[in-house]
Amino acid sequence: MTKEVQDSVMASIGGGLKVVGGVTSNAPKLVSLYRAVGPKEFYQVMKTSEFTVIPSGLQAKQFGLSFEETLKFAEKYSDIGAVIEVKVSANMLNKLGDFTQVDKFIFKNGTVTIQADKLGEFNKIIQEITHKY
Repeated sequence: MTKEVQDSVMASIGGGLKVVGGVTSNAPKLVSLYRAVGPKEFYQVMKTSEFTVIPSGLQAKQFGLSFEETLKFAEKYSDIGAVIEVKVSANMLNKLGDFTQVDKFIFKNGTVTIQADKLGEFNKIIQEITHKY
């Protein structure tokens, strides 16, 4: 596809779709988040593909933006048995997430916190969940 044809296609669709190799795609840009979890949370998330909070625990879920940093964090705690990778829409994450950095000494690339009242919306934008480690 020539540059002129590609520009014409992009103009006619409002620039909202991406042309890749002559095929249009409106797939959102995905971002990977990493969460260190214990066995109970691991099995619950892998079974339901959703994150929840427990009444007596932190009323939010926190994720690292770097696998290596999340793994480093996980290795510090004996009750953490896995790292889960979650892929979500970058645009939607920007609307739902709190990017106030947590534990700056380990998570140098940043963190994102999803508050309990936004977990339902967050669960809906999950595109993929993988047992990373």
